[in-house]
Amino acid sequence: MAERLSMTKRLRTPDHISATGANELALRIADYWRARGHLVHVQVVRVIDEQSTEGCVYAVRSSLVGGLPQREEHGQRGLV
Repeated sequence: MAERLSMTKRLRTPDHISATGANELALRIADYWRARGHLVHVQVVRVIDEQSTEGCVYAVRSSLVGGLPQREEHGQRGLV
């Protein structure tokens, strides 16, 4: 019989708020859409600075609207 995992163990969540984690997420987003023929602009921004009791927190901004790429100029493929 297989060992049953405890239901009280916390799930490990990915780090998307550190500078490293946000940069990795930004690359994943850009790569995902690039593989599908879309140009998506991504940028990592600091939203809470080191003076905060929480420390630095980073976020990813992108050109996605509603989670989808938009029509790009200069012949780039996009959704309307």
